[in-house]
Amino acid sequence: MSRKPAPKRPGPSKSPDPAEVTRTQDLAARLPSVPPAPGEHPDHAATIPLVVHDRFAPRNGFETVLVEEIADLTRRIRTDEHRMEQIHRIKRNDLAVTALTRSLTAKGATAETSDRMVDELLAALSSGGAKDRQEASDTLARYGIDLDQLDAQAWVACAGYIEQLNRQIAGCRRQRQQVIEDLERLRRAAARDGIADAEDVTD
Repeated sequence: MSRKPAPKRPGPSKSPDPAEVTRTQDLAARLPSVPPAPGEHPDHAATIPLVVHDRFAPRNGFETVLVEEIADLTRRIRTDEHRMEQIHRIKRNDLAVTALTRSLTAKGATAETSDRMVDELLAALSSGGAKDRQEASDTLARYGIDLDQLDAQAWVACAGYIEQLNRQIAGCRRQRQQVIEDLERLRRAAARDGIADAEDVTD
């Protein structure tokens, strides 16, 4: 049996079926979510390809190339999202420490008391837990400081960095959606033309 020629990667479809578009968008929306705190899951970057391969289940070498591209774009998106959250968190914490220190100084707190309260505040803000955030919010509120307002101020202060990362994320999302659609078109073409999987072709 002669080896069948490899199929060419199909060009973009001019009028995709609405149901197919909805299905591919749904697949993209259900890709791995961002971990609650950067660094909490050090193996997450290695997990993303496993999850993406499981989701799309490539059936031959051509599909594997596309799925690996989807996984790489997903990893880049998650990395930028982590970086965005980290930039905001660091700025918010700086604002909180500055506001709390200023208030404690005005009330005549000792340096030892001030350092201890700041350390406790940073530990609560850095944990990522809802209970710890509430405790941090309550601590700041006792000194007339609004944590939600600090969050908003931090986003404004980091606007330049955030906007750049948002543009990068948007670009990766567009590329990933295009690759997902390419994968769907490749599968439709293979089913329509009766092209065998690469693993099933023998001499």
